[in-house]
Amino acid sequence: MKIKLSVIMSDERYLKKFMDMAALQYSEKLDLSVFTQAEGTAEIIKKNRPDIVLSEKEYIERIAELSKNSEIVCFTEEKDVHTWNGYRAVCKYQRFSDIYKNIVEIYAERMEAEAVILKGDVENKKIVTFFSGAGGVGASTAAAAYACYLAEHGESVLYLNLEQTGAADLFFDADGEDNFGRVIYSLEMATGSPAVRMENALKQDASSVYFYSACTSALDMLELNEEVMERLFEELGVIKLFQWIVVDMDFSLAASVYMQIERSYASLFVSDGSEAANAKLERKLAALEIVAEQREQMLLNRIFILYNRFGSRDGKKLQNSAFKEIGGIHRFADAGIKDLLKLISQNEVFGEI
Repeated sequence: MKIKLSVIMSDERYLKKFMDMAALQYSEKLDLSVFTQAEGTAEIIKKNRPDIVLSEKEYIERIAELSKNSEIVCFTEEKDVHTWNGYRAVCKYQRFSDIYKNIVEIYAERMEAEAVILKGDVENKKIVTFFSGAGGVGASTAAAAYACYLAEHGESVLYLNLEQTGAADLFFDADGEDNFGRVIYSLEMATGSPAVRMENALKQDASSVYFYSACTSALDMLELNEEVMERLFEELGVIKLFQWIVVDMDFSLAASVYMQIERSYASLFVSDGSEAANAKLERKLAALEIVAEQREQMLLNRIFILYNRFGSRDGKKLQNSAFKEIGGIHRFADAGIKDLLKLISQNEVFGEI
């Protein structure tokens, strides 16, 4: 996944050299846009949401005012200066490889800072949430495959299906009679330690992925209101069996969805690249952009697009989207669920999350 970098400075000769070096050495690592004047630049940067903006001093305040989703860095002429007026600073008079190294370090630190930590235990847990851009694009399969990917790489992971009619049992199986209905009941009772009951209701697939079997009735899922959802993730934070939670969730314009995006390390919207799916996905992403204006904790830079069941003939990516694409997964024909999870989990795209 490329780092989205914008550079704004008045020195056109230097800027041309900067562009040439970036194209020559790091074309696969940087998605670069450059600007030579302040007029209109701030609005463009606000719309495009670069990860990092390298800016000369005189432009910084205006850029920072409109670009809460970007890391603003002072592009300074002074050597051995690492901050300026509270902003990180990078000296432009050094080897381009050193400038790139600074950019990578700032990007990595920003990603870690944006990771929202679960409430509860002091141990850190990362939540990755999958939403469907449109029906039938394989978002649940992609989420389950990502859980398998993490398990295969030695991570302890819970696959948590929160779809109203979803079922983790489609992908994972293990003995035991408990299901997610017991979890909801424990949270609603709000007595004792729900985390103990929740841990007892957990099952573990042969792939090492933890999961909850589906509720006996899908109507039980209607009890997952904002308050219950908040407590669900607080209590999951206490359980020490896993460090990652992969959430598979229906998308709606409800506050519970916005809260889930805010608590997630990353949120992935899945499309198959078809015209209908992309049209629906664009509407959902446009709604999120509007909502993010009112919700400071909704970090649009932590929302990504993943293409699944993508075909080179009929699949097309969104055009001119400010949301990052982490890649695509091609179609697998005539594969059973377990084989499909295995095939998808081996896709390199998951390493970009």
